[in-house]
Amino acid sequence: MVENRKKISKVPLIVGIVVIIAAAFIYFFYKGAFQIFQPPSQQQVTYTGNKTVVENQNTGIEMYPTNGAVITGLMTIKLTKAPPNTAVVWFGMVPKSQYTDTTAPNLGFDPDGSNGWSLDFNTKDIVAGEYTVFIVPQDASKNPISRISVNVTVQH
Repeated sequence: MVENRKKISKVPLIVGIVVIIAAAFIYFFYKGAFQIFQPPSQQQVTYTGNKTVVENQNTGIEMYPTNGAVITGLMTIKLTKAPPNTAVVWFGMVPKSQYTDTTAPNLGFDPDGSNGWSLDFNTKDIVAGEYTVFIVPQDASKNPISRISVNVTVQH
C-alpha cells in the first residue's frame, strides 16, 4: 500500500511539469520565437501580369503562376527570384480551403536550381477546383527562408 502512495504522489508533479512546458511553448510562440510557423513580417504581395511578387525586409521572391490563374495540363511552378542563401526549394498544392502556413510541401522539390528553381507537374490527376500553390525556399540546413503562395483554379 505504501508503494501505491508514492506512485500516486508523482502524478501532480508530472502534470505540473507538462503544464509549465506547454505554457512556455505558447508564450514563445506568440512572442515570435518560432519564426518557422509564422509568415514573414511586413510582407508585401504584388500581382503583376502573370507573376506574383512577394517582398519583405529579408527576401524578394517571384513566382509563376499568378494569383487567380486558371491552370490545366502540364504546368510549371517557377521561383524566378530566390532569396539569398536558397539551397533547396519545395513546392506544394492543396485545396484552397485546407491551406495554412504550416502545410508541408507535397508536390516535390528542386534540389539545386541548376536549371532554375522550378517543378513540372500535370493537373490531369488533380480534381478540378480551387487550390493554393505554394513555394518554400530553404537554406542549407533545411530551414524555411520564406514562403509564397497563390490561389489558382484547376480546370480540365
